[in-house]
Parts: sequence; structure tokens; C-alpha cells
Amino acid sequence: MFFRLPGDRIRQQNDAPNDSEGYRRATVAPSAYAPTPSPSDPVLKAKKSPSRLEIRQNIIHLVKSFIEKHFSCSLCTGFVSHSRRGSIHSKGRDVNTGILDPSPFASWVFEQGERPFSLAVEGLVDLPTASESRGLGDGNVDLGLNLAATREWERTALDVNLGYLFAEYFRGRPDEGDEWFFGAAVRHEITDTVETFVEAFAKTPVGASSDTFFTTRVGANWEFREDRFLGGGIGPSSGTDSPDLMATAGIMFVF
Repeated sequence: MFFRLPGDRIRQQNDAPNDSEGYRRATVAPSAYAPTPSPSDPVLKAKKSPSRLEIRQNIIHLVKSFIEKHFSCSLCTGFVSHSRRGSIHSKGRDVNTGILDPSPFASWVFEQGERPFSLAVEGLVDLPTASESRGLGDGNVDLGLNLAATREWERTALDVNLGYLFAEYFRGRPDEGDEWFFGAAVRHEITDTVETFVEAFAKTPVGASSDTFFTTRVGANWEFREDRFLGGGIGPSSGTDSPDLMATAGIMFVF
């Protein structure tokens, strides 16, 4: 079971300015009080021809700007408490609490253009650290592919995710235990660093729609440092062998 904080919005990075350090154009601006040099002037030719170092710096700058604009990585992990009596304060075996599987994500953001929403493709790896015996993980290294879209207004945003999880890929059974997953979250910024959210999430095993897991949560995220988030939520769940109530708290790093 992979985990992420809701509201991992798709971020469009601005290009670095062309006159930034390491990116210099070879330009010539003749003085208005001096005669304009001839195009055949060797001094002018030398100024028009960038050196190998300048060419290399320009290429590095362009590649770096392209990667910063389109590519990002994130790591998310957290804790969860499951209750089958309708309360996370229930005692006994009906409550399971523990750490969730950490999930590294890599996102590629497409050019937004004239679209009213941002679009990205994400790859994820689900690392098996959560307890399988307590139902917090499946003990597998899972792979996932996700299509994410974000529509933003002034302080409100809508996030939609649709993806596929290869749950048994590394066990030689690529078609067993795989899952489709879908999520949608509405976020609203309270301050520049705090936002609240309402989220709905569902996952269904391939070929077994009766085992669909569905949960809703309300909660909040706090950006305590740039691209560093703490968050948590609570809400009911439904589906075969699903908890009555689920509470989560987690941390996310965006690189």
C-alpha cells in the first residue's frame, strides 16, 4: 500500500533568465560616438564567436532549465492507524498502528500551453517496510505508473490521479495482485504554508471489482520548509476487509 500526502501539486518551474550567471551571450553594442566597425573586422568577428567554454555553459544552462521545468522527485512516508470499531481509540486487536511503506516518486510535467490544467506522468516505487501481518503493507516491492492533473484557481485547487500498480512484478507473477487506483482531492490554502483538503481514494484489484477499497479523508498540510511538507488526515473506509476508520500522518520531501 503506497502512501503520499494529498495535494502534491504539479509545479511549473520558471525558466532561469538568459542573463543569469553561466549563461552569457556574445553581443556587440558599438558606441554611438565611434565609427561602426566593418563586418570583416577581426575584432568584431572574435566578439561574435563564443568560446567553447561559453558554448558548454549555455548547453548546461539550457539542459538544467529544461530539467527543472519538467522533472521533479518526491519521497513520502508516514504512519497509519486502522480501526474496525469506528474509532481510532478502540483497544485490542481491532486497532492496528504502524509505519507505512515509503514511496519515492518521479514526475515528468508536460507543457501546460493553453490548457486550464497541468498534466504530469509519475513513476513510483513502493518499498516493503510496513507490517504485512497487521495489514499495513503487502511485503512486496511494487511499481506504479500514474497520470496526474491539477487545476488551480486563486487559493483552491483540484488534483486528480489515475494509475496502475504492479504489485507482484518482482515475484515473477506480473498479473497477480495488480491494482488500479484513482484519487481526487480538493485543496484550499489558508495561509502561504498551510492548506486544508478533502480527499477520496479508491483502488481495485485487476479482475476483482468486489474487493474495491474506498476511503475519504479530511485533513491539512503544512509546508514547514520549502518543498518539505507535514500532513495528516482522518476518514472512514469501505470495501472488503477494509477498516471502519483510518487516520494517517506523514511527511513528504520534494526535490
